Amino acid sequence: MKESIAQAFILDLILFFFGLLVLLLFGSINYSKAYKVKNRIITIIEKYGTFDATNNDLMNEIHENLKNAGYSVEKQGENKYCKDRNTTDSKLLYPTTAGGYSGRSHYNFCVFERGQANSKYYQVIAFMKFDIPVIGGFLEFPVRGETKAMYSLN
Repeated sequence: MKESIAQAFILDLILFFFGLLVLLLFGSINYSKAYKVKNRIITIIEKYGTFDATNNDLMNEIHENLKNAGYSVEKQGENKYCKDRNTTDSKLLYPTTAGGYSGRSHYNFCVFERGQANSKYYQVIAFMKFDIPVIGGFLEFPVRGETKAMYSLN
């Protein structure tokens, strides 16, 4: 009887560590995807020199890159995380409720403008999300990055 209890405990221990390993693997895959998406958005913003949600070329390029990267984090209504970070030194540029991009956007990322009038930079926040059926909707973690400083000669 002792041996069967010991074997069940060892089996439970092995299953626990296997489950932990699988969770770490899924977490690292989702983080790397969100990191790659954030870097692609930053590269496109630096290529255009500014972020303007009304510029259909810029927005189409961003959304095409997100689609090609397999980024499937969709907006479910208004993102409270992006709205809460909209402060006096950080202006929310995307997503906005004032219109802008005429294409259908379902990707969940934020773009903020920071800095002074002649020297500004953009902060991009992409989100990693776990697609676990019951608790996956509650697990959403931000991945932040910033562009280089962009200077204007006014």
